[in-house]
Amino acid sequence: MYTQISIFKLASARRNLAVGLIALSLQTAVHSEPLTLNQALNMAEANNPGLDRFRSQHLASLERVELADALPDPKLQVTYFGESVQTRTGPQEAIYSVSQTLPWWGKLNRKADYAESEASAAEDLYQSGRLQLRREVAYRYYELGYLAQSILSTEANLKLLGNLAAITDERVRGGESLNELLRINLEVERKRDLLDGLTQSRESGRAQLAALLALPVESLPELAELTADSDTLPEREALQLALEAKNPELSALRRGIESARYRSELARLERYPDFTFGLNYIQVGSALAVTPDAGKDPWSVSLAVSLPIWGGKNSAARKEASALRDASQAHYEERMLQLKADLSVALAKFKEARVRIDRYDTKLIPLAEQAMENTQSGYANSMQTMTDLIDSERSLLEVQLIYWRAVADLEKAKASIRALIGANT
Repeated sequence: MYTQISIFKLASARRNLAVGLIALSLQTAVHSEPLTLNQALNMAEANNPGLDRFRSQHLASLERVELADALPDPKLQVTYFGESVQTRTGPQEAIYSVSQTLPWWGKLNRKADYAESEASAAEDLYQSGRLQLRREVAYRYYELGYLAQSILSTEANLKLLGNLAAITDERVRGGESLNELLRINLEVERKRDLLDGLTQSRESGRAQLAALLALPVESLPELAELTADSDTLPEREALQLALEAKNPELSALRRGIESARYRSELARLERYPDFTFGLNYIQVGSALAVTPDAGKDPWSVSLAVSLPIWGGKNSAARKEASALRDASQAHYEERMLQLKADLSVALAKFKEARVRIDRYDTKLIPLAEQAMENTQSGYANSMQTMTDLIDSERSLLEVQLIYWRAVADLEKAKASIRALIGANT
């Protein structure tokens, strides 16, 4: 048991050192290059105070394991007689006693098993907290990637509208209706309002990501550009099996069921007595008369036995432990169903986003771009109206924003799935 605890502590120390070195290197490098997702994840693991709380709770639980199977502290008692008690062998002046309580066979072992199970559960909760943190960082990171791409697309559309406004202004000077210029200026202002909203959302998102990384928002570097990939996932059945086997929250709940079983066994053992062995030494003064053993200090041994006679108390402890075990089992089954549902939702979002990315990348965006080009050419030749031009511009921006939303949603779904199946990457 102690070897296992030492290995846990050594592994934790090595992990903390490695993560700290990574964070140190990141803090000196990220200001010159865009911050990648892996860098952000490593920095969060190194700096996030919420994760430090889980880590400290785990280390505390390891220390409790070392205390669980230790014997109760021995007792030393000194009795001094204000008035010595005269005996045949002389006056008794003081009594020195030392005693040690030994619990019933098996109690300490069950306490150690219970503490080890709780420590393992704390380790699982730390891992669960770490994976949840990684998922939250990935969510913020990809949302910022979406906002950045949306801002770029909106700025490009604003530039396009600005060019159209210049052309329309020339036409108005040539005698055409002022209404077209007013309409395009209205569309420009609408796009500026959209751009302002995206920019504000981006600033809020950067503040949230910086908080997860435990950085001042002004120290958060720019992020790497969001890109679409062609990753595939294992089948649903394989992912569900991985969730059941590797999800750290479920593992912690299984440990909770195990702990409840050990607690039930401890409650059962409480009906058996504990034993206290003692050694007593009596200090005797000089005897007034010469008698056999006069002036000698006597000693004795003692045995005390606890009497667990209160059956109601012991029965209540056993019933409590049994009820807690049933509650732990029910909680495990509840979370299993909920996590499987979460996995199904994430898979559905992944598939939906994958289909949308393919559709918009290969069909809708090229069609919108072609339509925009044709409408611009037709407008330049007075074959298309300003309404047609604005509709084409709106359609192009809409499909671009939907595309980047799908890319971000795909990555978020992947982050959720990784957290659910207990995977880092």
